Amino acid sequence: MKLFLKEFLPGLVVIATMVAGNLIYGGGLPAEVPVHFNLAGEADRFESAATFIWLLPAALLGSMIVISVLLRVSPRQWSMPNSRPLLGQIYLAIGVLLAGIHFGTLIDPTGGETFRFALALSGALFLIIFGNVIGKSEKNFFIGLRLPWTIASDNNWSATHRLTGMLMVLAGLLMAAAAFVSPSMEVFAAGLVVPILIGCIYSFVYYWTRERAQELD
Repeated sequence: MKLFLKEFLPGLVVIATMVAGNLIYGGGLPAEVPVHFNLAGEADRFESAATFIWLLPAALLGSMIVISVLLRVSPRQWSMPNSRPLLGQIYLAIGVLLAGIHFGTLIDPTGGETFRFALALSGALFLIIFGNVIGKSEKNFFIGLRLPWTIASDNNWSATHRLTGMLMVLAGLLMAAAAFVSPSMEVFAAGLVVPILIGCIYSFVYYWTRERAQELD
């Protein structure tokens, strides 16, 4: 029961918060609301309000169930046996991002400045929370940078995810500051992509400079 609460309670609290938001703001939504924006901040896909208000809470609950089930049916060495409590923080990170989009749309369904601020700030919090967790995670098939070099080497996995996690936290702090100055989709996208890209490059460099020579001996 204790492990269940550590794993699922943070995500369930976020879901309850989004449902409460539906009760408060849902009645004021137009018939259709934007559910996807391009990098220019322009809405390019819409969904009915009746569907939208349950879309992201359901997506969070579904992702929690899927990740938990996949890890439980994985071979023990790939199921994060010693870091399962970290799943609660991972679900919280995902939930904060989805909640930001959810509340941003509920309050500002036109995709205006309030929505962009909510997206930028929730994206920053996602990076800070997830980045703080990912460097501590054990090797698995579903969470993290699952590259040939990280999967093949415990040392590569640990080094790559420690660096990527630190970069995510740094990007999150910069994004949080930018959200109060000039929130934008470009900054949000860069904050998500750049740490991952650097982590992928670092993983290969780590393999090439530290591990490949051992394979050739």
